[in-house]
Amino acid sequence: YVDELAKLDTEISPYLQVVVSEVGVILPVTNAVQYVNGATAYAALLCTLPKQSAPTNKKLPGVKAIRFDFSLRQLSRLTSKKFVTFRIKDGTSLVVTDGVTTAPSILLGGVNRDSDFARVSTLRIAQLAITVVREAVDPFIGEANGMPEYNALNTAIKSALETIREAGAITGYKFSVANVTSRMDEATVILEIVPAFELRRVQVQVNLSPSDEYLA
Repeated sequence: YVDELAKLDTEISPYLQVVVSEVGVILPVTNAVQYVNGATAYAALLCTLPKQSAPTNKKLPGVKAIRFDFSLRQLSRLTSKKFVTFRIKDGTSLVVTDGVTTAPSILLGGVNRDSDFARVSTLRIAQLAITVVREAVDPFIGEANGMPEYNALNTAIKSALETIREAGAITGYKFSVANVTSRMDEATVILEIVPAFELRRVQVQVNLSPSDEYLA
C-alpha cells in the first residue's frame, strides 16, 4: 500500500503518513492493556509540538506498550519504505523512530533524491509560513491597491516572517509581491524560506591514545 502511495506525485502526497505500529493503552477500570491504532497517539503528539519541533525521538503520551517490538534493522528498513514506526527507549518509554511522509523521491541525473517534503517537520514549517503570510495579507483585501497599501503589505508580511524566524521555525526567507492582472485587483506573494532542519542523529567518535602521551 505504501509503495503505491510512494509512486503518487500529487499535491496530497507529502501530507500522508502511514503508521504501522499498534500501541497499548491502559483501560481506566480494569487496568488492562488495550492495543489500538498507533496513528491516534501519533496525531495527538503532533498536535502538541511546535511546528519547528519534529516528532522524531519524542515520547508518545499515554502509551504504555507496543504490540510489535521491531529490531533496529527492521525499523531502518520500514523507515526507508516511508513507514512511521515507534521504538522502545531506555526500556520504558515509547518514542517515534522518524517523522517521514509518503512524498515520492525525485529522479535527478539518474540518482533518487528525497522530496523536500519527505519529512513532516519541513512540511509543517512550510504550512506555518503559508498561514502567517495569509493572516498578514488578509486585512488588505478589499482596500485600495496603491503604493501606500503596497508598502504596508510588504511590512506586514516581513513582520510575520520575522516572528517565525525568531521562534526558530525558519532560518531565512525572501519574498516579493507582484500584481498579476492588468486591472491591478490581484496580487501574488512569491515566498522562499529556509526551514530549520531537524537533527536526526548524533555520532560519537572515540579515539584511543597511549597513556604515555598524557604522562609526558
